Amino acid sequence: NTSAIATIALVFGVTYSLTATLLAMALAARGFDDSVIGANAAMHAVGVLAMAVLLPHLAAAVGVRRAVIGALATAAVLMIAFPALPFVWLWFPLRILLGAASEILFVLSETWLNALTDDSARARTMGAYTAALSTGFALGPLVLSQTGAEGFLPYAIGSGLALVAIALIVVPRIAEPAIERPAHANPLGYLRLAPLAMGATALNAAVEAAGLTFLPLYAVALGWEE
Repeated sequence: NTSAIATIALVFGVTYSLTATLLAMALAARGFDDSVIGANAAMHAVGVLAMAVLLPHLAAAVGVRRAVIGALATAAVLMIAFPALPFVWLWFPLRILLGAASEILFVLSETWLNALTDDSARARTMGAYTAALSTGFALGPLVLSQTGAEGFLPYAIGSGLALVAIALIVVPRIAEPAIERPAHANPLGYLRLAPLAMGATALNAAVEAAGLTFLPLYAVALGWEE
């Protein structure tokens, strides 16, 4: 059970780290400047924020397993759609949808694992989960270093990993946690509970997103190979 759910975290890590760098390089290769690349990268966060509001109701309505499978299938299709669509302006709504799918994978995989783990094994289980997530973050750039940013292959690898995760998580023997409908409709209200922690998280996210998007472009501009 732990391995199957940790695979979801791995796919989330790959999807996020691979697309952040891959799409930035693809846009730069097409001659778009930093403002367009940054605006496109921001669309991922738009999708995450929109899904953060919708996710509690979505998970309660369709169940955790169906929501995760739907997000994995969506991510698989979206990864293929980027190189298939010739118009870059379509990459903006695609990036929003990919951010929404990623939010589902990230939140529900951790929720699922916590629900299935008792206190005696929680630290060990979350350690495995974090290791899988970190492996995903490393695997995305590693794929790109082997395939390069041109062509269909890096997108296909990301899509294929999402399909593998579906095959693992669809097994009914993995217990599915019950999700109750939220008492409060807007999760943004929780910002008032820990504003300092939320602010620190926002700063960390900004640095991480900027690094994944622009440091590779800076390195290539200095003459490094992909």
